[in-house]
Amino acid sequence: MSSALRAPKRHARFLDSRHKASLARDDVHFLGCSIDETALKTYLKHSGALLLLLIFCFSVPSSARESLSELRKRADAAHGNACTKPCLAAAHALVQEASFRFKQGDTGNALAAMKDAMDYAQRGAWESMASKKHRKEAEISLRELTRRLTDLMRLLEVEQRPPLEADIATLEKLRSQLLASIFNLKAASE
Repeated sequence: MSSALRAPKRHARFLDSRHKASLARDDVHFLGCSIDETALKTYLKHSGALLLLLIFCFSVPSSARESLSELRKRADAAHGNACTKPCLAAAHALVQEASFRFKQGDTGNALAAMKDAMDYAQRGAWESMASKKHRKEAEISLRELTRRLTDLMRLLEVEQRPPLEADIATLEKLRSQLLASIFNLKAASE
């Protein structure tokens, strides 16, 4: 048996000689106690699964738990450098809503949601550039929005694509302005 599984010497007095002789080879000794190895593995497996479940539950972003109307209210109420994150979260939620509407065939409501999403994305990007806070997060968020719109555009009919192409071009322009702002380039003022 390895020395790591034996009880430390200072705790050896808790194990009398009769108990030491009766311990099975599969038992793990820790602090003078004997634990069956299979019971220990089962306990660790179940506690590990519970730990993973708890981590998953608490790692879900708060914006995923909020409804679209709550996100919009929070974005509308925010001002200054606190405006960037709520506006971009609302833009993401609206793009998801527009995607759902496009897939349902409700083009009118989908285009209205896209217009609102673009308004929130622009407001978030401009506030980020003005306050010089959260610019990198805003750039990453705009890149993700662009990717989502590009994926959505591939699913749509050719007749429905022009508004999305214009929105993608707007997001790319905003993104390049954000990058120029981050790196202090002259293009930030254009």
